[in-house]
Amino acid sequence: MRHSYALDMHIIALFVLKGVILSVITRILPAKIEKWGMVAELLESCLEGTGASAKAQYEICVSEEEIFTNIASYAYSAYSQLEGQIEISCWSVSENEDRLFLISFKDWGTPYNPLERPDPDFEIPFEERRIGGLGIYMVKKFMDHVEYRNENGCNIFMIGKKL
Repeated sequence: MRHSYALDMHIIALFVLKGVILSVITRILPAKIEKWGMVAELLESCLEGTGASAKAQYEICVSEEEIFTNIASYAYSAYSQLEGQIEISCWSVSENEDRLFLISFKDWGTPYNPLERPDPDFEIPFEERRIGGLGIYMVKKFMDHVEYRNENGCNIFMIGKKL
């Protein structure tokens, strides 16, 4: 399986020009729901020492769980012979008093941009609404930066939160 770091390194380089990267942690895990505990531990390690408020930590955790769950549930076909993987990188950047926390999710499954999905229509009664889309809507509301790209067969979903 080919791993592409070009997008992450490009973004990191841009922030280095403006500020200082405080920490970077990357893990490659099987894209399976039962691995969520490992993802939560990674997030806890990444957030340690960032000074993120309880609210920011909650919003980051909910967003990371939503994206991880979607990748683990939908990116890889149930009929695939290969076990799917997800690469999660997180880092914090500081410029003067401004701090930003970033998380990158990479998978090599079916290309899908959840940001193209329309936001839920809250005017429609709950029972009549189409299923799905609420999780990514929350991610868009909680995060200050949300981006999806597909490069060379790699799905890259990046979120960022000002701390």
